[in-house]
Amino acid sequence: MSQEVAIIGAGIGGLTLALYLQRQGIRPVIYESAATLEPLGAGIMMAYNAMQVFEDLGLAALIEAAGNRVLGIDIADQQEKHITATALDQADLQKGIYNVAIHRAKLQEILAEAVGMEHIQLSRRLTSIREGEKTNLIFEGGHQAHCDVLFGADGIRSVVRQHIAPGSSLRDTGQVCWRGICAHQFPELKTDLGVELWGNGDRFGYVVLNPQQAYWYAVSKSKYAPGPQIPERILSFNPLARQFIAATPAAKIIYSPLADLAPLAHWHSHNICLIGDAAHATTPNMGQGGCQAIEDAYTIGKLLERGHPLQATFPLLQQIRTKKVNKIVQQSRLLGRLSQLENKYAASLRNFALRLTAATVARKQLNFLIDIHYI
Repeated sequence: MSQEVAIIGAGIGGLTLALYLQRQGIRPVIYESAATLEPLGAGIMMAYNAMQVFEDLGLAALIEAAGNRVLGIDIADQQEKHITATALDQADLQKGIYNVAIHRAKLQEILAEAVGMEHIQLSRRLTSIREGEKTNLIFEGGHQAHCDVLFGADGIRSVVRQHIAPGSSLRDTGQVCWRGICAHQFPELKTDLGVELWGNGDRFGYVVLNPQQAYWYAVSKSKYAPGPQIPERILSFNPLARQFIAATPAAKIIYSPLADLAPLAHWHSHNICLIGDAAHATTPNMGQGGCQAIEDAYTIGKLLERGHPLQATFPLLQQIRTKKVNKIVQQSRLLGRLSQLENKYAASLRNFALRLTAATVARKQLNFLIDIHYI
């Protein structure tokens, strides 16, 4: 008798996992809290590691066509004086796979269509789990379902994680972030680069998503922004910052405090397994949160291809992936602190040191991030 498999969360990680399960003849039901999969949200960078996974799934060309190729990330100071850059080298480009900036909702739409909307149940906000002969899922409004195997792909505030790891805790970074998408009306922007500007205690970044849209984000310390209102220090950070923010409808600007997840002892328990932010939430400083969820799904898919039973992939997933994701969580947290130094002398010293050493360090870091062939 085939197992009934449920995935909580129709985000990027959950949908990618569903595609790999479907490859093996497993037809999971995906439960999503949102009432519709509407074009909401902000932009996201699908880095080279994630795009390799989508190439494996046959979706890379479709995703690239809906987004924008990004050949590198440039970091500069508040006056736009170059600090460092990370770029794909010629060997990477010859492989024909690129970093892609895309509207998060467009990516979700592509993945959902590939999975099949008939496998996704909307308006299913999980409230609790009861384990027995089968795992019972209780949703807001009283709806219930059951399954033999459960995957928690329900993000940083995962209900599934709270069930199997009730002592887990989020770690506040002392930083807050605003994100938005506006009409691309900035002809001076380099379309093939993501740009991030570092000031004293603040950051502002932007990237083109497609010919019609650009994505921006701003980060400041929580002490300067105790609420969602964008403070003047961000509005006046750089002329482009004010222009991007002004071009974005205020109701569509997303505000969130930044946090990550303290490392978990176990990502799984019996017939339940966590992936993505539910297992190893990281800050967005390295643009790897969604990418690492995709790598989790890829890892499970490859283990299944090698003949491992579904539940046997749970401990193997954690064993294979822990070193990489823990390093990313740690480095991303450190980068967040380093990029938002407030003391101008410390910031100048940081910039000087990065200009001297960045090329070697950046290439080594890029090789670490983009490698998915460690399974």
